[in-house]
Amino acid sequence: MVSTSAQALLNYRQLQLLDALERPMLLADAAGCVVHRTPALHRCLRSGSRTERARLECELEGLVSRLVARLRTGGPRSPGGRPTVLTREVRTAHATYRLRGVLLSAEVVPGDTGAILVELERTGVGRLREEDLRTQFGLTAREIEVSRLLARGMSDSGIAGRLGISRRTAEHHAEHVLRKLGVASRSAVAALLSAAGG
Repeated sequence: MVSTSAQALLNYRQLQLLDALERPMLLADAAGCVVHRTPALHRCLRSGSRTERARLECELEGLVSRLVARLRTGGPRSPGGRPTVLTREVRTAHATYRLRGVLLSAEVVPGDTGAILVELERTGVGRLREEDLRTQFGLTAREIEVSRLLARGMSDSGIAGRLGISRRTAEHHAEHVLRKLGVASRSAVAALLSAAGG
């Protein structure tokens, strides 16, 4: 179902065409209020972890805010007469994304204020470094070691032997790794680290 505010910006057929492109996009009005999200955007955001989803939502809102500021100060066109386009690259634990936002002029959408269209594009698989595990997920140095051993399929006993700690301590570290990475199983740790090249 399409919201009334979205219909005020684009007619129903135009919104259907936007959805049919199967691209993760959102449409916002000149005040920065999101009035429509394509089904592809919903799917893209749902496919990531809670942490990744929150980060992407925040980045999308930030780009919309920057475009609103541009719209208020200079209108929908850049000084050369071309549409104003802003891009931003975002790296998460799972992938790298490019956000591309454009100011749509009144010729494109009804009304005299214009609108904002933002596309989210997955451009590649992310690469987890030790620094990423520490800063993005809050893993300690020992938990980083444990996460890498979990990714190799080692049991608590195997991790304990490898690191020279008790099995209970290894189990405790493994539980912390699962909680901090936001995953439910040890195989998910392996999938996360291997998908990200960790």
